[in-house]
Amino acid sequence: MPRPAKPEIVAWLEGELAPLGGVSAKRFFGGWDLRQDGGQFAIVMEGTLYLKVNDDLRARLLGEGGRTFRYDKTQSTVTVAKYVSVPETVLDDPDTLRDLAREAIRAFCGT
Repeated sequence: MPRPAKPEIVAWLEGELAPLGGVSAKRFFGGWDLRQDGGQFAIVMEGTLYLKVNDDLRARLLGEGGRTFRYDKTQSTVTVAKYVSVPETVLDDPDTLRDLAREAIRAFCGT
């Protein structure tokens, strides 16, 4: 069975985050997850990058305009507080993007 093609943003993120070493993307529910050496540090859902966050990174991203990940179920909306979106302005700044990803990797991938 052929593997689904990676969306353009996922392929782009893999390239932007390549200097961090060992970053890969895999299918994750309705989107993709980003991992370093097997540990998940981010997801991409509907074209939006969400970092897995601790309290400090959550505060920073929310302060810069990030949003907590949410999805709709049949009769409710589920909020997943451990993921916060990366503001669009950060996607235009490779150094800041890598710094934020590095924080998530340190917190959740043990490196």
